Amino acid sequence: MPTSRKKGRHKKAVLTRKVAEINGHQIAYTVRRHPRAKYLRLNVNPFDGVVVTMPARLPLYVNTDKFVREHGDWVLAKLQEYGRDNGSDTSSKTLLRSGGHILFHGKEHRLLIERLAVSAPHIVQNPDALVISMYLPRAQGYHVKPVLKDWLRQQAVERIKQVADEEAKRLGVRWKRISIREQRTKWGSCTEDGNLSFNWRLILFPPRVLRYIVIHELCHLRHFDHSIRFWRMVAAYMPDYRSAVDWLRTEGMSAKNLVVEL
Repeated sequence: MPTSRKKGRHKKAVLTRKVAEINGHQIAYTVRRHPRAKYLRLNVNPFDGVVVTMPARLPLYVNTDKFVREHGDWVLAKLQEYGRDNGSDTSSKTLLRSGGHILFHGKEHRLLIERLAVSAPHIVQNPDALVISMYLPRAQGYHVKPVLKDWLRQQAVERIKQVADEEAKRLGVRWKRISIREQRTKWGSCTEDGNLSFNWRLILFPPRVLRYIVIHELCHLRHFDHSIRFWRMVAAYMPDYRSAVDWLRTEGMSAKNLVVEL
């Protein structure tokens, strides 16, 4: 006999978009009412902008605008850090339209999008002109975002595996399996049995940054920690790794560089 389940156990969060004025700026934010939330929480990230999470049991008249304003200076600083000045979107320069720009291999590329009498989408990257040309079928159902994202993921798969093979041979280690995922804030991970996972957005970053992340995770196959021995190994195989770390700290969480529209 099947067991009964508590009513509302699988309820999803309810999202509401609002705007608060902070020091003369109109800041868009999202109110996320979640059944498992225990208290009012404020978060700012490159993908979602400003998010207020509140328990579903709290009354609807709770003044979330006041809550956001109370942390106004911090909110504005984080939005500026992530390149989301008004909380609602990124610079129009990065919009996924023909003539827009995205980062690829650490260089800004211009998108050229054409709809032609072709049977399947086709994408060509011109590294000299710094152009990514997308040719989409005129038929309905082919949209820029999923087609471009699939292509970028495939580029990431090929490049990361290539670098992992090169560096594993150089380091004298073996990896078991590589998966490419879409983590929000983690660039790579390693399990004790040799499985590696990497963020597909590494393909957007400068090649030295991608290589550093791969070397970092491969070094964990020898030292499953962040001990002095681990960092000595990283430095031995990538002496200038700190430049990649600095780039990740200053540029890695930029909404523009992450192409958060995807």
